[in-house]
Amino acid sequence: MPSIWAREERDRIPVLFNEYGQPVDKETSNSLSHFMGSLARSGKYCPVDISWHQVSTTKKGMLVNFIETKFDLPPGFDDWILKSFAKKMRNWRARIKKDYYDPSLSLQEQIKSNPRRVRPDQWMNLIDNWNKEEAKVYYYNELFQNKLKVSILCFKIFLY
Repeated sequence: MPSIWAREERDRIPVLFNEYGQPVDKETSNSLSHFMGSLARSGKYCPVDISWHQVSTTKKGMLVNFIETKFDLPPGFDDWILKSFAKKMRNWRARIKKDYYDPSLSLQEQIKSNPRRVRPDQWMNLIDNWNKEEAKVYYYNELFQNKLKVSILCFKIFLY
């Protein structure tokens, strides 16, 4: 990854896409995907405390332009890049919530559990959002649904 960050614009990595708008070369697409993931996890380039849909078109354009300084992308494939970013942002936010957020903790304890890779101001916004009553209801419903799925799966296995 450091080799990509240090890469000059004149040394961009060429990326080929198929007719479905997906990168075809495994090594290049892995490099592109990992680089995009590092951008998505960086609070500097992609704030984790807001939904991807709320990220301004200008900011999204800046992300695509920044990627184009490291990778030689054919014109017209911005849509794939943006969809991939949306997924990476969603996955990153879900991972943070799963690993670091505990609704049973006090606000002070939640603040102290700030992940090293998340900016403190963004962590506060996430906690504020997740501590809203409707977010807690959604969280507990999701936990219940997951436990129910496991119970049903275990029951099906038991029947066989």
